[in-house]
Formats: sequence, structure tokens, C-alpha cells
Amino acid sequence: MKKILKAALCFSAIFVFCIFQASAAEAQLTIQRLVFADEIAGLGQYAPRPNPRFAMDDVCRVYLEMSGFAMPPGAQGEYRIDLAVDVAIKLPQSGRILVFQPDMDTLATVTRSPLSSYYMGFAFGFEGWTPRDYVLEVGLRDNISGRVVSRDIALELIE
Repeated sequence: MKKILKAALCFSAIFVFCIFQASAAEAQLTIQRLVFADEIAGLGQYAPRPNPRFAMDDVCRVYLEMSGFAMPPGAQGEYRIDLAVDVAIKLPQSGRILVFQPDMDTLATVTRSPLSSYYMGFAFGFEGWTPRDYVLEVGLRDNISGRVVSRDIALELIE
């Protein structure tokens, strides 16, 4: 009876591991949420900015929540995450890129549990900008899987 139970438990563990591996391999890197925020405290813990209008002396805070990133299991039950955010500032009508900043924010960490989502937050100022409408393109790069996804969000800069 002990041998049968051991074999059943071993089979169950392998089955669950295979399901996790298959779903992780099939998961699509996704930006679940991209918003301007007045405060960012943690995953799902942010105060959304009421509108995308900024004054020249404001600080622009961006909250980014993502899922579908690779988390390969490592030694001693650890899972590794390695993400980067590239940012481009574009003109809305032409799409012309005015500024490109690779690695605006990076996340390289190890966790003891597989995670289904994570967040990042970054901020920038408007010194030297001209008041007008802009588009912020946020590119999320998974350095483990090589997958990339991007999303745009509009903002208005006023005097």
C-alpha cells in the first residue's frame, strides 16, 4: 500500500509540474494594466491619476502590471524573473519618436513561489519639454523568454 501511495504521489507531482510547465510555455507576455498614478505602493496598490494632463513641474508616475513572463525553476525551489521596460515618447499624429529610453526600469529577482502577475513603476519629469499632446509607448521585455510586448498611453503637457 505504501508503494502504491508513493507512486501515486510521485505521479501527481509530475502531472502538476507538467501542467505548470505547459501553461508557462503557452502564456503570452501581457501588459494587464498601464496607468498614470499619483502614488504607487505595490501590486494593485496605486492611486490612479484622475486625468492624463500634466503641468511642466509635475512628476509623471507610471504603474505597469504584467503577466505571462517566464519564470524558470532554479536551484532550491527558486523561480527567476528578469524583465525590462523600454520607453519611447512619440508625437500622436505622426508617431515620430522624440525620445527613446531603453531599460527605463528593470526587474531581476528570485522568488520561492511561481507568480501569475507582477508590477513595476517608474517616474520621469518634463524639463525641456514643449507643452502639447504626447504618446508614451511602454515596451515590456522578458529577458528570459525573449518575448516583447508594448502598449501606448496618451498624455497632455500644459504650461
